[in-house]
Amino acid sequence: MIRARRTAGDDRTDDLLGLMLHTRHPETGLPLDEVNIRNQVITFLVAGHETTSGALSFALYYLARSPEVLARARAEVDALWGPPGEVPPSPAFEQIPKLRYVRRVLDEALRLWPTAPAYGRQAREDTVLDGKYAMRKGDWALVLLPALHRDPSVWGPDPEAFDPDRFAPAEVRARPAHTYKPWGTGARACIGRQFALHEAILVLGLLLHRYDLSGDPSYELKVTELLTMKPEGFTLEVRRRTS
Repeated sequence: MIRARRTAGDDRTDDLLGLMLHTRHPETGLPLDEVNIRNQVITFLVAGHETTSGALSFALYYLARSPEVLARARAEVDALWGPPGEVPPSPAFEQIPKLRYVRRVLDEALRLWPTAPAYGRQAREDTVLDGKYAMRKGDWALVLLPALHRDPSVWGPDPEAFDPDRFAPAEVRARPAHTYKPWGTGARACIGRQFALHEAILVLGLLLHRYDLSGDPSYELKVTELLTMKPEGFTLEVRRRTS
């Protein structure tokens, strides 16, 4: 892709690749080198596709097993877009944040199975964590998010249960900070968070509005990890909804 742009003399800057190829550092005046650009393109393709598809897969898995949650989410999309008919809705950008319960479904799926399952931190100096864990400068700590997101002192006595109401506004305000981190944390947190949320809520809402979904009742969740986590062997039967 980079070579094709260079060969064609394409100097447009209306997409990410063009910006990286033709924007110079404001202080040094230097462009990004092509190996760096290649790595960034690969990262955006993987992080922008596999993570969102995995999150949607987990959300659909739990919806297929939770009839009451499914009915509540479907009632929300029907209230926004009307009864399902032959003509699918064309959602406006401003409508997507109104799908608040659909957002909770997605948040709860990401709590149980964050598709990027960990982040690391390196000690800048010798220190002791929580008065117990000695770390020397340069040591790494790895935060395992499925464990963090199942801490019963935060999430209650049944942290394995799928309950989107954990993300009702009052519940979110009552929780300590830094107990829910599916997007990573700090300056290196997910650069595409807002885009991914909008995209995933849009897709999930449209699926619920357009289709009846049923899963194989004998399927037992098996999580596999390639670059991100996803359910292995999970399938759904979908049927077009009619009014």
